[in-house]
Amino acid sequence: MKKLLLLGFGLIAWSAYSQFEIRKPGETTDLSGQTITVNITTDDVDPTDQWAYWADTKFHVYNLSSQDVKLRLERKINVAATDWDDQICWPPTCYPTSGVTIYLTPNSGSNSAPIVYAGGTTTDKSNAPAEIKPQIYPKHPGSSATYVYTVIDADNNTRYDSIIVTYNYINTVSINNVVKTSEVSFSPNPASDFVTIQAENITDGDIQIVDVLGNVIYQNKFNATKKINTAEFKNGIYIVSISGNNSKGVTKKLVIRH
Repeated sequence: MKKLLLLGFGLIAWSAYSQFEIRKPGETTDLSGQTITVNITTDDVDPTDQWAYWADTKFHVYNLSSQDVKLRLERKINVAATDWDDQICWPPTCYPTSGVTIYLTPNSGSNSAPIVYAGGTTTDKSNAPAEIKPQIYPKHPGSSATYVYTVIDADNNTRYDSIIVTYNYINTVSINNVVKTSEVSFSPNPASDFVTIQAENITDGDIQIVDVLGNVIYQNKFNATKKINTAEFKNGIYIVSISGNNSKGVTKKLVIRH
């Protein structure tokens, strides 16, 4: 009976989380739990205008449930870049988030969280889209940063879906000469007690593993290969991000199955 109750609870939880999707505007693919990589070139940034670069990564949150839901957005820095500034736009306005590792959009009488209509829409009650719109201003070519955006129920703080975005800021003149990393390999994948991760062209770098809600499970230095103890990881899908000083960052999914 206990197993049946646990199974029933798991199905209810899965159903609740599957009732929200994060998609690019005009597209139908659900990107929830995925990592999006964006390359910013020096042509994209005007050094005379602090907020000249608007990220081209805009996402709409779709409410597939049968009830209207009031939603907040959490912006979390997973990998910080020195001196970068950023804001996050979420109905009804944009919010300055620079210098804050975790920022939660407000829900107050004067600035309440948007209510997104049910039935598969991305429209809130002000007839605006429930749009996640990061605003990024990178400072130094050759740097990168990773942000996690999580959709949260404003009334009971339930954490729904999230999306991870990694921004690489590169010189325009060198965009065609960026050192390519080798394909990241996991052995084994799915993993149980241990996983060995290899990326030969990434040296003097960093590795980070996050779950689908953006929680950092593991982080360490990375130099071509790393063996990680995963015995205490819960079953599920994780996102592995690896970055190096002289190569492009890479991400890949890791499955844990005990």
